[in-house]
Amino acid sequence: MGNHYHILVETPEGNLGQGMRQLNSAYAQYFNRRHDLVGHVMQGRYKAILVQQESYLRELSRYIVLNPVRAGLVRLPEEWEWSSYRFMLGEQAPSWLAVDWLLACFGAEQGAAALAYRNFVMQGIGAKSPLLQMRFQCILGDDSFVVRHRPAAGKTVTAETVRAQRRAQALSLDEYAATFSPREIAMAHAYRSTAFSMRQIALHFGVSVKTVSRAVAAYESNAGDNG
Repeated sequence: MGNHYHILVETPEGNLGQGMRQLNSAYAQYFNRRHDLVGHVMQGRYKAILVQQESYLRELSRYIVLNPVRAGLVRLPEEWEWSSYRFMLGEQAPSWLAVDWLLACFGAEQGAAALAYRNFVMQGIGAKSPLLQMRFQCILGDDSFVVRHRPAAGKTVTAETVRAQRRAQALSLDEYAATFSPREIAMAHAYRSTAFSMRQIALHFGVSVKTVSRAVAAYESNAGDNG
C-alpha cells in the first residue's frame, strides 16, 4: 500500500520481531538513500498477529490480496504490482514466496486449486475484515485457540517487545551513529526514540551505560536551555 504493507509469515521460531526489524530497517535505508531522505518510511509501528491455520489463515490471506481493491487502487487483485496474488494463480513465484501450502487448502491438483483459490478471493470482495474477529489485539482464531495462546498475548506488552516493535520502524543504531555527531548526540537521539534501552546503546557504541545516561541527560539539559 502507499504507506504500509501486510505480510503473512510462518516461522518455526519466536523471532518474528527480529526478522521484521531487519526487513524494515534494510528497506528504510534503501529508500532513504535512493530518495536522499532520513527518518521513518512506514506509517506506524510493526504489529504482529498470531493466526490459527486453516480457515482463519485463508481468510487473512484473502484480506491481504484484496486490500488494494478495497482501497480503490485497482479493480482486480491481479492488477496490483506488489501482490502475491498472481503467483498463486500460476505465475512463477520468487524463491522466498511459499504458495504450495495455501494452494493445497483448495485442492490437490495445482490448476484446479488455483481456480478454487481465485473464486474464494473474488467471493471476499465486500466482505468484512477478518481482523474484526481478533482477540486481545493480537490473536485471530476460534475460542480454543485463543484460550491456548492467551498467555502469549500477555507477553506482547513487555517492555522489550514494545521496543522491538518500535525498532522495526526506527532508525538503526548504525544510522544514528552516521546521522548525528558527536557520538553523545547520536546516543541521545537513539535513546529518545524509545526503540532502544541504554544497555543496547552502550553495547553498540562500546561505552558504559553510565556514559549513555550522561549523554542523554546533557542533551535534554541543553534542549531545555535552548527552549
